[in-house]
Amino acid sequence: MIPLIRMLQIQNYKSLASVSVELDPLTVIVGPNGSGKSNFIDALAFVQECVSGPVEVALKKRGGIWQTLSKLESRPPIKLPHPVPEKRIMQEMLDASVDKVAAMGFRFVLNFHEDLEADYAFEIAPVDWYGFVVSRERCVIRSRGEESQLFQVRNGQFEIPVPGIAPQIVPDRLALFAAAAIDTFRPVYEFLSSMSFYSISPDALREPQDPDPGFHLKRDGGNAASVLRTV
Repeated sequence: MIPLIRMLQIQNYKSLASVSVELDPLTVIVGPNGSGKSNFIDALAFVQECVSGPVEVALKKRGGIWQTLSKLESRPPIKLPHPVPEKRIMQEMLDASVDKVAAMGFRFVLNFHEDLEADYAFEIAPVDWYGFVVSRERCVIRSRGEESQLFQVRNGQFEIPVPGIAPQIVPDRLALFAAAAIDTFRPVYEFLSSMSFYSISPDALREPQDPDPGFHLKRDGGNAASVLRTV
């Protein structure tokens, strides 16, 4: 069975204040201009970039935390004193403040086959006016006939550790990469980090195409003929 995103929730991402969608193997999104279709797809791309690389890079690509956070969310960011306090005190301040600030969040319910389901979610909250923290992250693996496996992180600290390992993480990175060292969580990482997105350009399709192995479709579809030849 090909892995399937069965349900997706998005919170406070650009124009998407609160979205919950159940997806089928083929889902078509339609709507007028400005209704949020592009931001919905970009939210998926954002998650892929956060899972496969630094969260900071994914945010900078979109103009930073305040250009990415929904404009409908007006609560202030976490405020830290200057100079920044020692790690223990900063951790206590983050833990006390995280429920009171704006945060963007994503949740995926994934079906890998009839007996295996994953529920993965994380939130990113602004710190001061420029920084951010991965305020929460949680992954639950449910397999029929077996006890559920999970890990849970809050502000860079494991509340429920990854079974069998003790990785070091920081508040501005996702823990899923480290958890992928365990076979139980690796399928979630591999699926989310390998998601691909395309914006097909009719002009690129019409242009003469250079020889290409056709293994991967370019984002604009410019090598579509080569890809179709390999099918």
